[in-house]
Amino acid sequence: MSLANSTADTNFEETLNTLKYANRARNIHNKPIINRDPQAAQLNQLRHEVRALQVELLNTRMKSMGLEPVTGPQSLETLLQDESHRQFLDDIRQVSTSVNCEAIT
Repeated sequence: MSLANSTADTNFEETLNTLKYANRARNIHNKPIINRDPQAAQLNQLRHEVRALQVELLNTRMKSMGLEPVTGPQSLETLLQDESHRQFLDDIRQVSTSVNCEAIT
C-alpha cells in the first residue's frame, strides 16, 4: 500500500488518519477457502464408487470366462472396448432402472 503524507503542521491530522488506516489495512489477514458444495462432492464420490463397482463387476465376469482381469486407472475404458462388456453393462443398467421404477410405484 502506498500513501501520501506530509510533514506540514496543517496536514498533521490527515497524515495521522492515513497512517492509522494503513496500519489497519496491513493487519488484515484473509483465509481463502474453496467453495465446495457438499452435495456435489458426495455425488462425485458416488460416481467414482459406481465406476469402481462396474470395473469389479466386469472383472468378475472376465474371471468367470477364464480371462485375465484388467487393472489400472483406464481399466473401465479398456474393458468397454469389447462390445460384449458394453452390452453386459447396458443390460445391468436397464434391469436396475426397471427395478427402481417398480420400487417407486
